[in-house]
Amino acid sequence: MSTLPEAAIWSLFRERRPFRAAFSFVALVMLAGCASSPDVFEVNRKQAVKDSRTPEAKAYEREFYPAIGQDLANLLKKCTDEFPKGEVDSFELVFRIDHWGAPKAVLVKPMTDLSGCVATGFWYFKFPQPDERFAETGMALILPISIK
Repeated sequence: MSTLPEAAIWSLFRERRPFRAAFSFVALVMLAGCASSPDVFEVNRKQAVKDSRTPEAKAYEREFYPAIGQDLANLLKKCTDEFPKGEVDSFELVFRIDHWGAPKAVLVKPMTDLSGCVATGFWYFKFPQPDERFAETGMALILPISIK
């Protein structure tokens, strides 16, 4: 359901500029989709909290942090050099790792240039393989990051 008056939508198509009408239509569809879908970050965050309470997740964390420590330090240095500290100096990464140790979702909140840089870099990390318990859905994790 659109929140724009029907006359406003059709006026875009009556213009003699088809590119503008097509662009406006695509933007409208994208906004409508975002507004109607659940907050993906919060859904994955809740799953990460639930996963973290399992004995398998606690064991995984003992492998996880040493495995990514140096890569994470390098990534944070790169991103803070590229995007100096702004108003927001802390954020949360929520991500899902498949049974092979590859990231399948990397989400961040709040989204800033710095947090977006870190989230993008996370796609290139290789993580330890989670327990077989997470083979079907993957394992969700939360990583709070604070820049000092």
